[in-house]
Amino acid sequence: MNRSLPQPVESRETPADGYGAGFIEYRIRTEFRDLCRLIGKEAARQEIAHIVNDEFEGKRQ
Repeated sequence: MNRSLPQPVESRETPADGYGAGFIEYRIRTEFRDLCRLIGKEAARQEIAHIVNDEFEGKRQ
């Protein structure tokens, strides 16, 4: 099966330092791996889900 991946959206808010979406994704993955090492994979998954849900609901801690 040949699935095409969604194309990245060009952002008008590209940081002045030149780092774009690819670098941000890299950082998220790196930080997630570090979190997994600290609290375990399942707890890290739950924590990230909690963060994402809070962001979508406009909550901040």
